[in-house]
Amino acid sequence: MGMLQMTQSRHELRVLWYTPSIDVSAGGVSSCLQQMAAHLGQLVQLHVVTHRSANMLPMDNCTLHFLTGSQLFPWASKREFIRILAEVAPDVVHTNSCWEPMDSYSLLWAHSRGYTTIYTLHGMMEPFIMRRHYWMRKVPALVVYQGRALRAADRVVATSAHERDNFLALGYNSKVAIIPNCIQLDGISLKTDWAVKRKILYLSRLHPVKGIERMLEAVATLRPALAGYRIIIAGSGEPAYVALLQAMTRRLGIAHLLDFKGNVTGAAKWALYRSADFLVLPTNTENFGMVVVESLAVGTPVITTNGAPWEELVTQACGLWVDISTAAIAHAMETMIGKTAAQLEQMGRNGRALVERKYAAPHVAEMMVDMYTRVIKPINR
Repeated sequence: MGMLQMTQSRHELRVLWYTPSIDVSAGGVSSCLQQMAAHLGQLVQLHVVTHRSANMLPMDNCTLHFLTGSQLFPWASKREFIRILAEVAPDVVHTNSCWEPMDSYSLLWAHSRGYTTIYTLHGMMEPFIMRRHYWMRKVPALVVYQGRALRAADRVVATSAHERDNFLALGYNSKVAIIPNCIQLDGISLKTDWAVKRKILYLSRLHPVKGIERMLEAVATLRPALAGYRIIIAGSGEPAYVALLQAMTRRLGIAHLLDFKGNVTGAAKWALYRSADFLVLPTNTENFGMVVVESLAVGTPVITTNGAPWEELVTQACGLWVDISTAAIAHAMETMIGKTAAQLEQMGRNGRALVERKYAAPHVAEMMVDMYTRVIKPINR
């Protein structure tokens, strides 16, 4: 099959994604892929190769292929993956994860057979992530397989200029495209009530990278001002870490303000967004931050740190973008709880307008297809 011809219909373009998981527990990456697939699959022939798990998200407008081998032991899946490549004969092979061996080997096997290859980072090479277990995990992976895959990719996708610049500084590949994550707005209506409900929401994985301990310390400093408030913590994590957070709330004397909901999905998740006065994401680092765009989509303002690429919260007047510190988070929360219903409504409407203009799935899916068609190379198979 040759290079995509100008006369070829986009609907004839065959795209194969590899992702290790589409499970609910994978958080923002799975949610992003689910929402992108729903629209990208209307523009191209989309195939998704992944592994089975207990709580897989439904994926519309694509064909799913399941590998029986573990992502940790790629050679057990090589024959299956090569067979799927031959059956689908994709124009583009697009890997959507980092660090596990299968992420890189799926791209390397496709590259060695002449396929056009794309690698999306999904925030997994941000400085904070790179520093974690650097010598024990990151360096061996980069030397053995991931560095090779990054250098081999015909294009690397970053979701923001911040992520692009951090990746370019590593020197693995200079061919980087910026394509933001997206949200499928069908069925996600703007809330109609911004009356102050005295509810603050954290909705994300419970993981040290998310900075939730910093938020709990901020709550402790604001305890008198937060009398009568409920702070909803929605998300799952390692049991030992969740227990540590719960113990911390007791030690700080704020347990009565906190409500740990566990993982919340579907209609219940959107109900939480709508019921909150504002969302707080006190993160150390984000390549994008799907919870930010989801909250803005329903009209709920957001506080996050400059570890996330969300300066637009300030420039578009839909939230607060602050330093990575307990003091900054506390000051932002104090500022937000002082807002009137009218002020919260204006911020909420500004946020929804931003999402419709820049992050709606149909628009981002078009960006992805345009990138695919520009990068496709001739191949003889």
